[in-house]
Amino acid sequence: MLKPFKINRIIASFFLMSLILASTLSAAESGTELKELRKEMENLKQSIRDREEKLVEMEQKLNEIERRQEVTIPKTISTGQSTSTAELPDISLIGNIQGRFGESPNNFSVNEIEFAVGGFLYPQIRADVYTALHKHDGEYEVELEEGYLSFLNLGGGFDAQIGKKLLNFGRLNSLHPHSWNFVERPVVLTEYLGDHGLAGNGVAVGYLLPLPLFSRIEVGAWRVDAPHEHDHEGMVTASPAGEIYTGRLLSSLPVSEKTDLEMGLSFLKGHGSHYEEHLDNLNLYGIDLTLRHYGPGYQRFLFRNEVIHNRREIPPGTQKKWGFYNELNWRWNKHWDTGYLYSWVEPPFPEEVREERKQLSLALTRSLGETNKIRFQVSHDLEGEFVGYLQFIFGIGPHSHPIE
Repeated sequence: MLKPFKINRIIASFFLMSLILASTLSAAESGTELKELRKEMENLKQSIRDREEKLVEMEQKLNEIERRQEVTIPKTISTGQSTSTAELPDISLIGNIQGRFGESPNNFSVNEIEFAVGGFLYPQIRADVYTALHKHDGEYEVELEEGYLSFLNLGGGFDAQIGKKLLNFGRLNSLHPHSWNFVERPVVLTEYLGDHGLAGNGVAVGYLLPLPLFSRIEVGAWRVDAPHEHDHEGMVTASPAGEIYTGRLLSSLPVSEKTDLEMGLSFLKGHGSHYEEHLDNLNLYGIDLTLRHYGPGYQRFLFRNEVIHNRREIPPGTQKKWGFYNELNWRWNKHWDTGYLYSWVEPPFPEEVREERKQLSLALTRSLGETNKIRFQVSHDLEGEFVGYLQFIFGIGPHSHPIE
């Protein structure tokens, strides 16, 4: 028979072992719970990062859709009446200061100051005016670049624009220079559409095709003033002038969730300024292809190609010329992007007057914000010399935001 003190020792040992076991189990459970909490927290952090990247991507796609449709959402209430803030126009000021080095004389000056005013006159009816103070042949002059009304929704998928406008031919002619990824205009556009882009007074009607992908067709009738008398080795420019008719088809195909392909066809029929001071018949045909891929955060890869065929009927005979450019641009974070631009063209003149031109440019851009940037660029005319650029672009207002 066990003595009382032995029973007490057995009972005490049992309770001590129970406490040790309970403590061990509790510690194990706490460790497991801690690991689960840490894992859940890491999953939550990753989910937040994924959502932030998705938000940036959605914002980029929204900006792209708004640019394609050329629609800015009017600030109106549900009844269609403008609020007090909606009656105030959008006002923007964009400056373009350039330094050009390598050719004599070197210079550093204000290349252009653009003033933009726009706003809604009525829901789905918008007015936009762009005036510019730019440098031409060493002197400054004020010019009305664009001034037009946009009827954004005429019903049935139709829209229209009336007034003076940069013609919607090709991918870059309708964009203002501060939206480009480089300093100078590709030489093929300079030769075929003029030094400052092709603009005219008239009307354009667009139609959004009822297709599962974005497809818009536009036709226009314009009156284009004769360009400035730029001297090209004894000949004035051959860019279009007089009565001009244009057509463009633009489609966008989503290749994947972060990649889209944009395709465009352009046509222009009219006249060109001939060196014997009379108008010649002119047809321009263009095709452009743009591939965009969006990576994490602000990363974006852009590859664009555009080919233009120039057909001119002049007294010596029919001139058939070609030109193209391709552009590659990589933006690797919010502040930096780099790229190259290569352009080749057969000038729309007889071969004995001027031969083909080739130009290669490399650019590095530092964005200080959405509207302010500094760009370094080196360009080489493959038949000539190197030219360096230092460009400062600053902007105030909604029009100064990039749309590429």
